[in-house]
Amino acid sequence: ELFPYTGEQKRPIVKRIGREEFLLAAPGGLGMFATVDGISQRAPVRWSEKVIGAALYFPYVIALDEEFITVHSMLDQQQKQTLPFKDGHILQDFEGKVIVATTKGVYFLVPLPLEKQIQDLLGSRRVEEALVLAKGAERNIPKEKFQTMYKQILQQAGFIQFAELQFLEAKELFRSSQLDVRELISLYPLLLPTSSSFMRSHPPLHEYADLNQLTQGDQEKMIKCKQFLMTYLSEVRSTDVTNGYKEDIDTALLKLYAESNHESLLDLLVSENFCLLSDSAAWLEKHKK
Repeated sequence: ELFPYTGEQKRPIVKRIGREEFLLAAPGGLGMFATVDGISQRAPVRWSEKVIGAALYFPYVIALDEEFITVHSMLDQQQKQTLPFKDGHILQDFEGKVIVATTKGVYFLVPLPLEKQIQDLLGSRRVEEALVLAKGAERNIPKEKFQTMYKQILQQAGFIQFAELQFLEAKELFRSSQLDVRELISLYPLLLPTSSSFMRSHPPLHEYADLNQLTQGDQEKMIKCKQFLMTYLSEVRSTDVTNGYKEDIDTALLKLYAESNHESLLDLLVSENFCLLSDSAAWLEKHKK
């Protein structure tokens, strides 16, 4: 038994939200998720004790009370939006639409497109929410379209984490999304070889022209970003992600090593590498190597 119910209470609210799973209006202003076996596998949403209707627009649960329409996410159970709305009597979802009615009219609630919601979250640096929302929508999007969209979202999230110097998180996002590492190298002025024909992704994965803008000239941050790139390039240079542009990676790595007087410079030079000779010679001479 999830909670008691007596006939004296108002009409119960029961919404089917998935295969053998339902949303119930429970006492205490809770929207409780339950399976047909009476098991609750998600945390409840907290809404008004005077809820008179509920609707589903995945991944959102919409609730109607005497004064408001509220929107909660099924993914994290958090309230996302509140709309003032009085005299509402009926709230219903029907064939992918959400309808709310008063004694005087019937209205449709129109959500923002999913990709707009995700981009707004990324724009607010709410990376985890954006990723959860994107992943939760997988079942409603054709496989190929979802994979393309999700890959770009992961890459955008990686650059947000990178800009906040959250390098471990950034690295994981870059690798899991199979980021073209030249997108990252191109942030660092003069690191790509002069022979490179690389053009940044469109639409862009971030808002920064280069590392100077990203760090706002903070030398300490710049050093940390260069150290991260050195580590990242040294890790990926022998993997499949480098196919087709090893020259870009090795040349950038040589320039970083030379600039920082890194002990791995000699190891790179004496081993098989794909450094662009003209760039490398000029850079080594510049840094007296």
